[in-house]
Amino acid sequence: MMDEAKASVLVIDDEPGIRDVLEMDLELEGYAVKTAESASMAFRALKDHRFDIVLTDIRMPETDGFEVLRKMKEFDNDLEVIVLSGYISEEAEIACLKNGAFECVRKPYKSEVLNMHLERALKRSYLQGLAGLNEASRKLMSTLHQPDLIRVVLELGHKLFVAEPILLMLRGANGGDFDRHAFEMSPGVSDDFARALARRAENARRPELLSSELASDAEWAGFGEAAKISAAILCPLLVGNRSLGSLLILRRLDEPPFLVAEFRRAVNFAAHAALALENARLYQVVEEMAVRDELTGLFSRRYLHESLNHQIRRLRRNPGASVACLFVDLDHFKEVNDRVGHAEGDALLCATADAIKSAVRQSDVVARVGGDEFVVVLPDTNELGATVVGEKIRQSIESSAAADGTAQAGARVTASVGVVALSVKGFAQETEVSGLSANLIESADKAMYRAKQCGRNRVSK
Repeated sequence: MMDEAKASVLVIDDEPGIRDVLEMDLELEGYAVKTAESASMAFRALKDHRFDIVLTDIRMPETDGFEVLRKMKEFDNDLEVIVLSGYISEEAEIACLKNGAFECVRKPYKSEVLNMHLERALKRSYLQGLAGLNEASRKLMSTLHQPDLIRVVLELGHKLFVAEPILLMLRGANGGDFDRHAFEMSPGVSDDFARALARRAENARRPELLSSELASDAEWAGFGEAAKISAAILCPLLVGNRSLGSLLILRRLDEPPFLVAEFRRAVNFAAHAALALENARLYQVVEEMAVRDELTGLFSRRYLHESLNHQIRRLRRNPGASVACLFVDLDHFKEVNDRVGHAEGDALLCATADAIKSAVRQSDVVARVGGDEFVVVLPDTNELGATVVGEKIRQSIESSAAADGTAQAGARVTASVGVVALSVKGFAQETEVSGLSANLIESADKAMYRAKQCGRNRVSK
């Protein structure tokens, strides 16, 4: 775990005495400090480490200080740079500020004045990070579609932490194993290693910042890729006591380790991401409830009409296409329900739903529209084909009831099926689609009543 420090500071000065004094003063104030005597050494340090603040002179023997300042901001725009120099005119100070410096401090400096500037720079960095998190939160809450949200989480994580790969390990349905979602430009992290990291985060139930111990910790001894990771932030995605999975933010050996400030930002980001993912999950549940019948799991009346409207619109674009509708009603279901009880009656409805599904194609839509009433939409099916399917459904229901013993309980379960088909020739182009779908279901319902009148347990057109 990285040592807690107020912030990480890089001191650039070609005078050893000034470097030593600054290092001592800053460490006493709680900062983690590294020093460099030249611009070239400073940029090597910037490549190997991440810093919150840079303290630099602008008079250096090998290069122009203003050019160094510009390059630093190009290298990391979030870096706060304070110019500390004994040779700074008003014009030079303006040039420093124009090139991205946060503040200019003249030597010799007072420790309390320099510390005040450092605190102000950190505060601005924090506020900018907070603004970035607020913007990230806004984007996370902009969609409730889970696949889109997963993509947004990964893209924002990559942007906020300049890390690769970013892994979102989400628990499968009913708490199943982790599903891996990644933002990574190159391979290198196996599913097994990713799941091991995710399990550690989930079991710990708190965020962790790992660095060099990945290569030396016996926990990762079986994973060769652990030696290629310089640092990892592991964040469990928790909503109350419920775990949605884990967010893994990794850096490779050629990348600088994470700052403590980045770790804190990752913890906040993971909390926002968990809330957004939970909202998307709940929305999906509500959507599923809206289109599914709670008892049988079949589609609801609402989804039935949407599907039928879609099929009718297809007819207008495809003159040779057709769609058929079947209305299925159990015979004497009320009497059966009274005889065997409501619990058995519910079981019978579920068995009927399974029997209907077993007799149709996967592309067909089966909906429950009433107590013992079912409607089946058959795309690309004419009246003859629909009649054949209707007969298969009738036989499947009768066979299913006999097999589960309902008939032996004194209740012979059968169904009457009404069939109607529609082709492009059957309506005018200007006819209202929603009206057509309602008429189609009504026509199938009337055909079903004709089957009832003819003795039940049969298919009628």
